[in-house]
Amino acid sequence: MVTFLIIALTFSLPFISVQGSLAVGDVFEYEIQKAYGNFNYTNTTATVSGQTDQFRIGDTPLDVGDEFTVQVEGISTGVQYSIYDSTKTLLRYASVGQASFNYQIFKNLIYPFAVLGMASASVGDPNVSLGVSLGDNLYVAPPLTNWNQVYNLYNDVTFYSAFIGGFGSDEGNLTIDTAATWYDGGDTIAFEIDMSGTYIITAESTQLGIIHSVRFDYNVSNHALLGYDMFTLISGDYQGLNTNFAMTVQITETSYTRVIGVPFILVGFMSVLIASVIVLVRKRPK
Repeated sequence: MVTFLIIALTFSLPFISVQGSLAVGDVFEYEIQKAYGNFNYTNTTATVSGQTDQFRIGDTPLDVGDEFTVQVEGISTGVQYSIYDSTKTLLRYASVGQASFNYQIFKNLIYPFAVLGMASASVGDPNVSLGVSLGDNLYVAPPLTNWNQVYNLYNDVTFYSAFIGGFGSDEGNLTIDTAATWYDGGDTIAFEIDMSGTYIITAESTQLGIIHSVRFDYNVSNHALLGYDMFTLISGDYQGLNTNFAMTVQITETSYTRVIGVPFILVGFMSVLIASVIVLVRKRPK
């Protein structure tokens, strides 16, 4: 098991910054670019099986290509906002505090591993009937978020040492890279994590092939999400049970043009690659 120390570290950090240009009444428009999930796994709390091609906001499934808006309703140490669909129907009201936002950001970098129980964290299983999502608390960051500190943490190898060390002690070969990058003269911050390879613990009957990439882009002036993308393929046997976690999800602000996801041509390539990895993994002597 991998100890989920990343989140604990975020709570001990002084996140202090200026409010920037975020204001009550601000409206941000988003479009669903990708949404797909194919799940077959059992963890300590549930068995999840099924497929979806929809995106979830609250308890409402939306289709790829649908647009929705986020409207700021209140600002304090945290932020409050409403999410509406294209017909102006309220889908969700969110109140996001600083600690909650920190938790969501770092948790979602390794979301599938938390879901499967490979990292200890409090996360819910995907609801296949409602669609895939990384949650509703990511669209606007609290005004006290210190983006310089977030940047420094993502580029600090020691910050991820507990997590990387945990995976590095297995019998497989898993590569993990993390990075934060400034764009647009410092107006945009992008932070991401990429993993690929095999995760094997013979004594636990665990043999997994893993390809995982997730990225978040934020406007540091108005604290609005510019887009996020997650592409994950995890397949094999986890603690003796056949396991498949395949998920692709991407939303972007309608005016944001920077490419943040895996190019389509690589999706097919990586699908073939992980299928080959799983064949090799399952042939590995036990």
